[in-house]
This record gives sequence, structure tokens and C-alpha cells, in this order.
Amino acid sequence: MYNIGNKSFTELEGEYDVSKATMSRWIKKISPVNVFETETITMKEYQALQKKIRELELENEILKKLQPYLQKNYRRSYELHQ
Repeated sequence: MYNIGNKSFTELEGEYDVSKATMSRWIKKISPVNVFETETITMKEYQALQKKIRELELENEILKKLQPYLQKNYRRSYELHQ
């Protein structure tokens, strides 16, 4: 409603009986963020993507640390079956 210009910030505050800080947080969360010239996402989607990136980076680090052990066990298993 605020983004499309139907109501002012003050009108929305009064209508929903919330503080200015809460209203600002809501608007920031749903306002579009330009990721490319032709593509936008909401702040909530952007934060979800950041969280997913952190999870994948952690998973990647774990796999990198496991790689030597997995290779060693693979070679040992391969040699036993030869």
C-alpha cells in the first residue's frame, strides 16, 4: 500500500496501530532490491539467499576437510577388490 502510493506512512501507522520503527522495518523487508537491471527481489528473499550461501560455504569447508579421508578410504577399498 505504501509502495504503490495509496496511503501515506502516517495513515498506515494509524490504521495498523504500530510504531514508526515497526512500519519502517516492514517496508524495508518487503521493498524490492535490484539484483540486475531487469530483476528485483525482496529484502526477505535476499536475506534467505545470504543464509543459504553461508550454509553452502560451511558445507563446502566440511567436504574439503573430509576429502583426504574419503580418497584414502576409496583407494584402500579399490585395492582390496583388485
